[in-house]
Amino acid sequence: MHNKFAAFISVLLMVATGTPATAETVPTVALLPASTSVTPGESFTIDLVLDVSDVAGESDLISGEVIVDFDGTLAQFDGFAVADPVMLFSGPTTGTAGNGNVTVSLGLHNAPPVSVLGTFSFTAAADAPAGPIDFGLDDAFPFLGSFATEPPTNQPIFPDFSNTSVAVVPLPAAGWLLLSALGLTGWWQRRCSRARA
Repeated sequence: MHNKFAAFISVLLMVATGTPATAETVPTVALLPASTSVTPGESFTIDLVLDVSDVAGESDLISGEVIVDFDGTLAQFDGFAVADPVMLFSGPTTGTAGNGNVTVSLGLHNAPPVSVLGTFSFTAAADAPAGPIDFGLDDAFPFLGSFATEPPTNQPIFPDFSNTSVAVVPLPAAGWLLLSALGLTGWWQRRCSRARA
């Protein structure tokens, strides 16, 4: 009787605190930047990563559609390179979101349950101010969901989507001052060596 009561209390506590009953991981689709900071005008890449290993079998292949949005005044979309064996069935297509952000949408299939789906290429704007460039990620059809295992299983998957950001770090004024001092020193040494000769 005591064991049943203890089990009941532990389940009740898990429900009350929102603790999951199992140690399963949540299926995810995430954006992972190669570098967390860039200078204005610098090119950079962000990987699109899938991990649905807890809901799909090892031999299952996954398909789905994503949409990435970002501030077009801070960065420019340069392209998307698909990782083998993943294939595109739509896009990449650029557009504009309701908030004025640039969107990039694409549909992928033939993806293993744990994989890098591909790599986005961007360039930070030459006049980008110091601060973050935020990249949002979502299912292209968030209400119904577009991710699923491919035939013959055709099971829907509802992953969590992880956004990312890349910080723009301009060359500080002290750096410009140092570069100009080095240039002035070099000019002065060259002038003095010519005067001695």
